[in-house]
Amino acid sequence: MINNTLLNFLFSYPRLIITITMLTLFTNGVIAQSSVSLTYSRDLDHSLSETIQYYTIDVSNINSSKTTYELTAALVDCNDGSLADKEVQFELNSEAGAVINSITVDAASKATFTLKTTKIDLDTTSWSCVEIQLIPKGGLRSQGGSVVIKQLNPGNSNSK
Repeated sequence: MINNTLLNFLFSYPRLIITITMLTLFTNGVIAQSSVSLTYSRDLDHSLSETIQYYTIDVSNINSSKTTYELTAALVDCNDGSLADKEVQFELNSEAGAVINSITVDAASKATFTLKTTKIDLDTTSWSCVEIQLIPKGGLRSQGGSVVIKQLNPGNSNSK
């Protein structure tokens, strides 16, 4: 009797069940979407042979609300077989030059920060790569974004 009552209840409200199911699927899909877009450019005032390089990272918040993103950066392997990977020192800076580990971006707006790299080995021609990840504070990694900045270290064999 309980089984029949439960089935009668469930089938008497099919639209409600379908609506709840669709809402659940839709909500799960929205949660997994990225909420940020990243682009970058190298400061062309500094030649590739200089020890210090600056990259401007533009962050576009696609959300309809102000969002704070936690920033992480790490050296990653980017060896394509043509040159060795070399390490660089790096830091993420605000527009004012202070070291940062988060950035707040208004709804549907852009903000900017800088990646500063310092080459350690200037004798060898090599690559170095830094991956920058932005994750909404309290959010999921899938809601964030990342970019890998691949830098050529020309070494002493090239003119300065």
